[in-house]
Amino acid sequence: MEKSRTANLIAIFIAAVLMVVLIVGHIRTNESQIFRMPEDGQLLTASVQGRNGPVEVEVAAGPTAFYRVKILSHEETEGIGTLAVDAIPNTIMETQRLDFDAVSGATITSEAIRSAVASALESGGIDPAAFGYVAPTPAPEKEEAPKPAPAPAAAAGGAYVPGTYTAEATGMGTVKVSVTVDENAITEVVLDTAGETPEIGGAATEELTSQVMAAQGPAIDGVSGATLTSNAVSTAVADALAQAAAAPAENETAGTEPASEPEETAEPEAAAKPEETAEPEAAEPETAAAAAADVPDGAQTLKGSGLGKVGDVDVEVVADENTIYSITVVEYEETPGIGTLAIDQIPAAIVEAQSLQVDAVAGATITTDAIKEAVAAALVSGGIDASRFEKTVEAAAAPESAGGGAYVPGTYTAEATGMGTVKVSVTVDENAITGVVLDTAGETPAIGGAAAEELTSQVMAAQGAGIDGVSGATITSDAVRKAVADALAQAAAPAASETEGTEPAAEPETAAAAVDAPGGAQTLIGTADGRNGPVEVEVVMDGDEIVSVAVTSHSETDGIGTAAVDQIPAAIVEQQSILLDAVSGATVTSEAILNAVAAALEVGGLDPADFELAAEAADEAEEDVLYDVDVVVVGAGGAGMTAAI
Repeated sequence: MEKSRTANLIAIFIAAVLMVVLIVGHIRTNESQIFRMPEDGQLLTASVQGRNGPVEVEVAAGPTAFYRVKILSHEETEGIGTLAVDAIPNTIMETQRLDFDAVSGATITSEAIRSAVASALESGGIDPAAFGYVAPTPAPEKEEAPKPAPAPAAAAGGAYVPGTYTAEATGMGTVKVSVTVDENAITEVVLDTAGETPEIGGAATEELTSQVMAAQGPAIDGVSGATLTSNAVSTAVADALAQAAAAPAENETAGTEPASEPEETAEPEAAAKPEETAEPEAAEPETAAAAAADVPDGAQTLKGSGLGKVGDVDVEVVADENTIYSITVVEYEETPGIGTLAIDQIPAAIVEAQSLQVDAVAGATITTDAIKEAVAAALVSGGIDASRFEKTVEAAAAPESAGGGAYVPGTYTAEATGMGTVKVSVTVDENAITGVVLDTAGETPAIGGAAAEELTSQVMAAQGAGIDGVSGATITSDAVRKAVADALAQAAAPAASETEGTEPAAEPETAAAAVDAPGGAQTLIGTADGRNGPVEVEVVMDGDEIVSVAVTSHSETDGIGTAAVDQIPAAIVEQQSILLDAVSGATVTSEAILNAVAAALEVGGLDPADFELAAEAADEAEEDVLYDVDVVVVGAGGAGMTAAI
């Protein structure tokens, strides 16, 4: 008995020693993970103000390399600023650079992290410029600030009729604004972006509200990566302010008084510039002068500013309430050969169409939007309702060449390397891209994955690979450009080549299947709500077999939602299942089609659950294996080691 007790005590002692050894080893391992770096490395910390409070970073680095970047503390907004907190340390480590793009919708937090890391490097005597860091320099103040101060009250009253005014504009969905004003200033702005993509346009709401209040009008910078939502907010705010300024202050002519000052000051400027620059290639001043000759006396010369790709884009607009007579870009910093394409083309296009809704110049979307924003701001500054010039311009059909169209109609696929593999599917008719589907499942969900919808829209707008990309998702954007270019190169093959075999003809195949359905088959109808309205499907069933699925009516967005309309029905028939992955960038439409098919099945007395088999297939392939043992030790921690002894 005594020997047994002694043996037990020895076993317990040994187990305790082993446990201590394991714990000490674990602690040393963690310490070594932090400090295991070359001799030139230093562990540095710094803190910089973010949107809501200080952002503190810890940086392990040497003169030429980062070894670790960690956010120690922050107070940034969950779901917005935290996108940058989660992504940027990894970006710095992967690229070993500080000249990364800010995370979409989290620009202030992104810049705070960048500046904090640079400050940490400087505290250790390391030059952050070696990692591509450029210290931000405040833009020089202009004589005419792009963000106007509250307008002074005129003799007949203030700039606005006090009250609350509402307006809406189209982004990804409908953006609604409510603007409250006193006589001279905006006092409150409320944005309703419930119809926007939550992680992009929806997440930008707080930033856009702050920008409108700071600008005291629609001349906002917008949020990178949420261009459609930003433009919609700018348009709706301009409309609301036009309403606020619409009613005369004390007499019916008061609203026209502001026009007198621009007319008095416009003549010297307009006369001086053309005379001084008449001999060089002064194309823009000549255009302005020519337009001025036909401008009625009541027109105003107005100025506005918008944020371009590189810096501010300033315009001068001659207009009255019904007509835009001329637009001149007077100052810009855009990239030559890219942004300057929009500078050269968009002003004339707006004047010709008498609309701000002209198509963006391929590859220069941001500069195009900046010019539109600047023109809208100029109109509003003169009390002109910018929404009068928001009519949609119908694009002319592309002319066919002598040998036919630009593409061989069909769907072409390609892929390129981003953070993972980016796959694209591009559908074309003879002269244009009609649908784009991006598969970014391999990308970082909060960055490249979240950018899929915006990138899809950009490819459709550019009708090619010349897209601006999404800020913060540069690698994914570059991969999309390469893959789209590859797909279009395939589409441009001769009509008689074998590439014709790539045509999926999804809808004709579905129609043929319906025609060949057995005599006992039943045709079922189901509907579900899509992004823009009801989606109706027609399902042909032969017993428990799905013979065909066709979307018979919908209002989904062309090139985005229609990608799901083209692909999901055929996938349901092929898989005999409604448990399918959504088409990238068209999740809502995909789910609407699946739900509509489920509703149709129920109409026919069938259980939709019987057609949700895809997820179970992989599980059925593995068989359970049984082992007959006396003792099972799980883990090798202290308890596990003691049990093993």
